[in-house]
Amino acid sequence: MTAAPFLDRIAGAPITWGVDESPGWGYLMDPDRVLDEMREVGLNATELGPDGYLAGDPEGLERMLGGRDLRLAGAFVPVRLYRRSLLEAELSYAKRAAATLAA
Repeated sequence: MTAAPFLDRIAGAPITWGVDESPGWGYLMDPDRVLDEMREVGLNATELGPDGYLAGDPEGLERMLGGRDLRLAGAFVPVRLYRRSLLEAELSYAKRAAATLAA
């Protein structure tokens, strides 16, 4: 058995390129560069990345990913339930990510 079928099931994530939602994290690489490099190393899919990093609408996301023959595999969506002052914004982000994944 060859490794090719297994490689078709490996996805990447913007965090691997240092793209993180943490405040003050530092320089965030351009999404086009990150997606191009994902394809260059042989990845077929990515996760969504931080809120607003990739296109937020399904059509825009399809253009970004489809033009590179990448698929959306999932998302890491941190929701800090212990920060009541941020709860509405955090849940809004989770809803947007869920809607994007559903579309």
